Amino acid sequence: MSATNTRFAYTDCFEAWELAREDSKGIRIPFKSFDDASAFRARMHYARTVDRKDNEKLHQPTDLLFGRSSYDSYVVRIRQDTEDGWWVYIEPLSIDVERIENLSELESK
Repeated sequence: MSATNTRFAYTDCFEAWELAREDSKGIRIPFKSFDDASAFRARMHYARTVDRKDNEKLHQPTDLLFGRSSYDSYVVRIRQDTEDGWWVYIEPLSIDVERIENLSELESK
């Protein structure tokens, strides 16, 4: 069975996306099992795909969001805690530019 492509099937996912956008570090959501967390993560990814497809209909090809999602700058990960609980983390993608090292400089050492 294929996934539905209607936005209304993913209202919980879009609510989670918006909550993650409201916090500078993102959010986490608890789940009872890895399978439940994995299923939700898959739904989050597909909701982002639906958003991209919707944006192709709403925007012109010259617009920044044409075929893109405003959630593309987020990563969705599953993490286990010390008490066998499972969490889905939704966090903005970022790098610490102060810690970036040029490989050419490492080779010369």
